[in-house]
Amino acid sequence: MSVGTKDTPNIPKLFIFKKSSLVMLVSILLFLIISQKSIYGQAINDQDYIEHIVKQGETLFSISKKYKVYIDEIIGSQDVIYIGQVLKVPKKSRYQDIQVITKDSLTSNKLSEVQINNQTNKNIEIYRIENELNAIKSNYNIIQKQQDSLYQVISSLKNNTAKLNEVAVDQKESKKTPNKIFINAELRTRYEYRNGYATLRLDDSKPANIIAQRSRIVFGTNGDKISTKLSFQDVRIFGEVQVKKDVSTTFIHEAWGQINLSKNFKFKIGRQLLNYDDFRLFASTNWNNVGTSHDLMLFDFNKSNFKLHLGFAYNNDIEKNFETFYPIKNYKSMGFIWISKTSNLFDISLINILDGNQKDSSNYVVYGRNTIGPNVALKLKSIDLIASGNFYYQNGKDNTGKDINAHFYSAKIKKNFFKNYSTTIGYDFYSGTDALDKDNKTINTFNKLYGAGHKYLGSMDYFTDTYTQTKKAGISDLYLSIDLKVTKQLSSNISAHYFNLVNNVIDPKTTAPNQTALDKYLGTEVDFLLKYKYSDDAIIEMGYSFLIASESMEVIKGGNSENFNNWFYLMLTFTPTIYNN
Repeated sequence: MSVGTKDTPNIPKLFIFKKSSLVMLVSILLFLIISQKSIYGQAINDQDYIEHIVKQGETLFSISKKYKVYIDEIIGSQDVIYIGQVLKVPKKSRYQDIQVITKDSLTSNKLSEVQINNQTNKNIEIYRIENELNAIKSNYNIIQKQQDSLYQVISSLKNNTAKLNEVAVDQKESKKTPNKIFINAELRTRYEYRNGYATLRLDDSKPANIIAQRSRIVFGTNGDKISTKLSFQDVRIFGEVQVKKDVSTTFIHEAWGQINLSKNFKFKIGRQLLNYDDFRLFASTNWNNVGTSHDLMLFDFNKSNFKLHLGFAYNNDIEKNFETFYPIKNYKSMGFIWISKTSNLFDISLINILDGNQKDSSNYVVYGRNTIGPNVALKLKSIDLIASGNFYYQNGKDNTGKDINAHFYSAKIKKNFFKNYSTTIGYDFYSGTDALDKDNKTINTFNKLYGAGHKYLGSMDYFTDTYTQTKKAGISDLYLSIDLKVTKQLSSNISAHYFNLVNNVIDPKTTAPNQTALDKYLGTEVDFLLKYKYSDDAIIEMGYSFLIASESMEVIKGGNSENFNNWFYLMLTFTPTIYNN
C-alpha cells in the first residue's frame, strides 16, 4: 500500500512512522508542560477533584491505579500516608489526555486505525511504566524513611533499656531484702542391742543394751547479702547423769556466717560441716551422735554446673601469745581445693587436701600430708545404669615424721531394674603396710582422713578407722547391695560384705625368724535395713546385722571368732520446723 499522491513519489512507511512519532512526542511534551503549569502554577479548583479517604492496606500506587491518575497528581500525598487521611484525586488525568492527544496526532498523519491503536497502546504502556517506576521510587523512599525511623526507635530503646538497668541495679543495691529467719530442731533417739558390735565377743560377754539421744536446735538466716547458722546440740546416754543432778554436755555443732559477694561467689567462716563427693575424705558423719564439724573459712564459687571450693584452717587449743605444742588429736592446719563439673552424661570432680599434723612434743614442727584424686560417675540413663569410682593418692609425712606412700580406689556399678528396685556391686581397696618387710620404713597404709565411717565397710563398724583397726595392713571389701522401695514411705536394703586384708599381718603363732602372715580373709557381714517415713518431720529406722568371722579377724579385733556376733538398732528421728518466715 502506497502513501501519497500520483504526483509525489512513494515515501517509505518507516519514514512516515518516525515522522508521526516525532509529532506525537512533541504533543506529549507540550501537554506535560501545560498540565504541570496548571497544577502547580495555578490555584486548585476543588470541583475538578474527588476526595478519597485512605483505608487500611492502601498505597499511593494502588490509589493512582484505582482512579487512573499519576501519583504526583494526587493532592495531599506525601511519601507516607496514613489511614483516614483525606486525599484529593483529579477527575481527569494527564493519562486520559495523552490518549486523546496521541490518537489525534496520529490521525492527523492519516495512518490506518490498526497502526493508530498499536502506537497509542505503546504510548500508554510507556506512561504506565513511568507511573509504576514513580510508585516504586515512592515506596523505596517510604521504606528508607521507615528504616531510618526504626533505627532511631531501636537506638532510643537501647538507651532507655540501659538507663532502666542502671536504675534497677541502683534500686536493688539500695533496697535491703529482709532476711529469712528459720528455727529448726532435731530429736534423735536410738536404741542398740550390741552383741559383737565393733569387736568380736568373748565367751562370757553379755550383750549391751544402750539408748542414746541427740538433741539439736538450729537458728539461721538467709538473705541476699548474708546468711548465718547457729546450731547447739546435746548428746547423752540414758542414765549417764544421776537423777536431780546435771552435767552440762551442750556444745556448738555449727556456727558460721556467710557473705554473698555476688550471685556466684560466697565466703563462709566459722564452724561448719564438710561433705564432698561420696563422703570418702570429708563427711559430717551423721550416724555418729556427736558428728564432725570443722573450724575454717571457705570460698565457694558456683556457676551452673561448675563448682570450686577453697578451704583453709589453722588450730590452737587455747588463746596464747606464742606458739606451743598442740595436744589435741586433730590437724594443726589444713587447706583443700575441690573442683566439680557435672553434665547429663557424667559427673567428675577433683579434690586435693593438705593437712598439717604437729610432731609429738614439738612446739614448731608440723608435718604435711597430701591427699589428691578424682571422683568420676558415668550416667547411662538409657539403660538405667550408673558406673562410678575414685582414686586417691596419699603422700607426705605422718606426725612422727615417717614418709607416706599410700593409695585408695573404689569402683561400683548400680543398675535400676525396675522403678523401685536396684542392685549395686562394688569394690573398695585401702592400701596397707607389709609387716613382714622389715626394711620398709615407709607407711603404705591409707588414712581416710575425715570421711564417713559407718557408711562403708559394713554397718557393724569394725573398720571405721582403716589405719589402726587393720594393724596398718589395709583392707578390701567386695560387696553386693539390693535396694527395694516397698511403698512411697517404706524402703529397705540388704547388703553383704566380703572382707580381706590387703597386706601382711604377722601370725602371732609364729616366731622369728620363721614368721608367717595371717590368712587374709577376715569374715563376711550381712546387713538389713528398713526405713519408714512417717511424715516429713518424722522417720523410723531399724536395722539388723550379723558377722561370720575368721581366725584372722580374731587376731585383728580380739574376741572369739567362733562366737556368733550380731547387732540390732531402732531409731526415731524428729525434725520439726519451729519457725520459718
